[in-house]
Amino acid sequence: MSICSRKSHKQHHHEVEKFIFKCLFDLPKKMSLTDEKTETSDFEKLSENNFQRLRNKITKVGYADGAADGREGVFQDAFDQGYKDGLRTAFEIDKFKYFFNELNDKTSPEDLIKEKEKYLSMDIKEAKDPEHFLYQNNKEENLNEISLKQQQHVDSLLTKFKAELPKVVDLLNTTKSFSQ
Repeated sequence: MSICSRKSHKQHHHEVEKFIFKCLFDLPKKMSLTDEKTETSDFEKLSENNFQRLRNKITKVGYADGAADGREGVFQDAFDQGYKDGLRTAFEIDKFKYFFNELNDKTSPEDLIKEKEKYLSMDIKEAKDPEHFLYQNNKEENLNEISLKQQQHVDSLLTKFKAELPKVVDLLNTTKSFSQ
């Protein structure tokens, strides 16, 4: 839920509470009861007890909604960070794979063909391989720590590529950070 809908939800609970309160406490005044004060006071006590029960239920619902909104926010932040890290990892690894897959050995310059051979000898696993996603192996750690390790993993691969495949790195312009 967005902040606006949470405010509306709380406002709705408040309006329901006011309505119930009004109904419960205005009802004895509107009813034509006998003149005996005891019947009216008994009815008011019963109304107040019912109101307190309803108020407690509304409070519990409000608390549950707030707790759910909090959990949802945490999950959303974690999803957003994992998505960003996964996208960067897949993009950086796969662009080399697809470049070399499309490189024509017969018509391409010799230096690129040599770099293709080096790339193939590096035996880089596919981007979706668990080796590249550190979230799987570090579930007990803080999300920020795992994200940092994920970024370092990709950065180390890019450094390795830059050392072994300088021409292709220049062509693919991997020196710029993906997150910029």
